[in-house]
Amino acid sequence: MSFNRLLLFTKYPTPGCVKSRLIPLLGTFKSALFHKMLSEMAINTVFSAKTILDFILEVYYSGADSSQMSKWLGNSINFSEQAKGDLGYKMREAFRNAFHDGARKVVIVGSDVPDLSPRLIFQAFNLLRSNNMVIGPTYDGGYYLLGCCDYYPFLFDQIEWGAPTVLNQTLDRITKLALDVLFLPLLRDIDTPEDFIAFQNLPRFPGFA
Repeated sequence: MSFNRLLLFTKYPTPGCVKSRLIPLLGTFKSALFHKMLSEMAINTVFSAKTILDFILEVYYSGADSSQMSKWLGNSINFSEQAKGDLGYKMREAFRNAFHDGARKVVIVGSDVPDLSPRLIFQAFNLLRSNNMVIGPTYDGGYYLLGCCDYYPFLFDQIEWGAPTVLNQTLDRITKLALDVLFLPLLRDIDTPEDFIAFQNLPRFPGFA
């Protein structure tokens, strides 16, 4: 049994229910298709990382049931429904479940960061060998990856999720807990029209001009 656990958060790509901030630019169907593409890219990245590192993948989902998720992403994946509540509560419960299940290093990633690579996933777990935490920051003031070697529920309480202060608020809690933290490269997650425009001409996103 691997003591490394990777948790990937995503939503079922139902038009009108995903990437809501992109809908004014792309429309409901294209926004959902874009989300679907990003999630499938993330899954492919994770499976590539599994060829160089031993970990258990668990996909935390919302907006569907496990059979729909299996039909979409494959039945070789462990699926768990996200807890009800804000993003902080969802992540806190996912970390709690993983550590309760015997994991010793847990990394959580989002599904909307196209530049996430197998190397970054490997690096995240490697940094947890000698540090309490690792964070992959995003340009919008949040983070695309959070890794811990223990369960720290305080990290997720009373954070203004979606605000540009998420990372700073999280770092404040890390400081109060006297934890060691290292950082991965700064990347962009694609949530807004401005994010999308920065990526729309890349070959990986054909048909989204």
